[in-house]
Amino acid sequence: MTDVVKGNHLQWQAADTTGIIGAVKIIAIFWVNTDSYRLKDAEELSITDQQGIVLLKKRTVNDGEGFMLVFPSPVTVDGLLIPTLEGGELFIWTDTPVFDQS
Repeated sequence: MTDVVKGNHLQWQAADTTGIIGAVKIIAIFWVNTDSYRLKDAEELSITDQQGIVLLKKRTVNDGEGFMLVFPSPVTVDGLLIPTLEGGELFIWTDTPVFDQS
């Protein structure tokens, strides 16, 4: 089986309002259910840029149901904040190394 996504990934288990500063090229976003970080019905995820512009907002419909979004080409955003992450684990793949600047 081949990798669905190649690149560098960032990982969160909780909300992060300090986030990543500067331009980030996003390849994919996975919000997943794991044994340690369970997704339950009606939990929410929101991702914004540095200016607070909402890039993604999602709510689970069923227990354990995650979300995967793979872009056909990288999407450049100005910073990355995770103001809401109520359950599960969040993975964001980028096409360049990104370092947490919090």
